[in-house]
Amino acid sequence: CDLEQEKVNRDKTNFSWTPHAKHPSWGCNQTNQKGRSLHPWIEDNRINVLNSGSKTSLRSDTTIDLIISTET
Repeated sequence: CDLEQEKVNRDKTNFSWTPHAKHPSWGCNQTNQKGRSLHPWIEDNRINVLNSGSKTSLRSDTTIDLIISTET
């Protein structure tokens, strides 16, 4: 999925996703390349990350699964 070309339908949409992207905005204590790419896309499209900061990966003790929403 090329994030630069994707546009978000502004209808109310919720979904869960496992991008394996790490970024402090959704509770990670580190950032990886996927997180650096995904974070601006989330902000540009006014998407809400609904994760409460709980860890979703036992192996890496971080949040790699996201619950996101276009609902404001």
